Amino acid sequence: MLKTFKGGLHVPDHKKETCHIPVRKIDGAPVHIFPLQQHIGARCEPTVKVGDSVTVGQVIADSEAFLSVPIHSSVSGTVKEIKPYVHPSGNEVLSIFIENDFEYKPCETAVQIRREGMTKQDIVHAIRMGGIVGMGGAGFPSHVKLSPPEDKLIKYIMKIATKYLLNIRRQRKRHRLCKPLLKCMYGR
Repeated sequence: MLKTFKGGLHVPDHKKETCHIPVRKIDGAPVHIFPLQQHIGARCEPTVKVGDSVTVGQVIADSEAFLSVPIHSSVSGTVKEIKPYVHPSGNEVLSIFIENDFEYKPCETAVQIRREGMTKQDIVHAIRMGGIVGMGGAGFPSHVKLSPPEDKLIKYIMKIATKYLLNIRRQRKRHRLCKPLLKCMYGR
C-alpha cells in the first residue's frame, strides 16, 4: 500500500481483474428486508401492512420528522412480515420483509421532477419524497441541507460525481444499465 497523504493509505482497488467483464443483470433475492432506520434521521413507520402488494419505487415507510426521508421498495411483490430484525449496526430495527415476485412492476405514483415551473419548496419536497440522501455513512437527508434558515442563503450547489458514478455513466453507454437508477443519480 502506498501512502497518498499524511496518515492515509491507498488501498489497491484491483480494477484490472473485472474491468473487462461486461455488466450483467442479476435477479434480486427472493425476500428483501428493508430496515426502517436507514439514515441518521428519525426512524420511519410502515405505510404498508402485511399482505399488501407493492411496486418498485413505492413508498413503504415514512416519518413526519424533518430529519427523515421515505423508504421506497426496490422490488415488486408482497409484504410478508413487519418485525424487528438485526440491522447492520448490530441493533434490532423494525423491518419490512417483501417477497420478490421478480416482475419489477414500476410504481405509477412515483415522484416526478420537472424543472420548469417548480418553486424552491417544490424541488426540496420532491428531493425529500424521492428519498435522496448523502453518500456518506450517515445517509444525511439532502432536503435538510437545502432548507437553511431564512436569514441564510444557498450560494452554490455542487454536483459531485465520484469515480464510481463516472464509471457507471461510461458503462451505461456500453451496456444500457438501469435507466431509473441513473436518472435518480444524474437527473437525466
